[in-house]
Amino acid sequence: MRMLLILLLLSNTCFAQLGNPDRPVYQKLLAAEQDAAGEEIEVMGFDEFQQKWLSQKHGKVTVYNFWATWCKPCVKELPYFEKVYGKYEDKGLNVVLVSLDYVKKLEEDVKPFVQKRDLQAEVLLLNAPDYNAWIDQVSKDWSGAIPATLIVNHQTGKKHFYEKEFEYDELNSMIQQQLNR
Repeated sequence: MRMLLILLLLSNTCFAQLGNPDRPVYQKLLAAEQDAAGEEIEVMGFDEFQQKWLSQKHGKVTVYNFWATWCKPCVKELPYFEKVYGKYEDKGLNVVLVSLDYVKKLEEDVKPFVQKRDLQAEVLLLNAPDYNAWIDQVSKDWSGAIPATLIVNHQTGKKHFYEKEFEYDELNSMIQQQLNR
């Protein structure tokens, strides 16, 4: 009986340590769980997006593609952005895919969409539903329609805005031009 009591106490101590977030075993389990769930998609308001992304230099050229899961032209062109990102990432290209889906659709639509397509570029969800309050800060030429793309060349300081759907060859050519300046 004494031996059984000792075993119970020891096993409780061991299991209690598994729940300790500072324990290496717990950290490994947590990391595996996060890998299985995929990359987290950061949700941010426009002010945070502007501070963290638009006003910072990320590589030589940064491409911001504004899209949504319900936008057919957006979905059609996303593989082109992924392709140029894979092709030019080592040359200083950064691609940020800015979802304009509703935040309440993050778990239901956006995360499964991103995971199914195994998107490698940075994906974030912009929680700024009052578009009229911020679209002019992205570009004075933007009516608010998507897909929309902002290409920022950090070497020259020039910004190029496009309110349209891209084909791969056109996007690839534009990126090449910007990286070679």
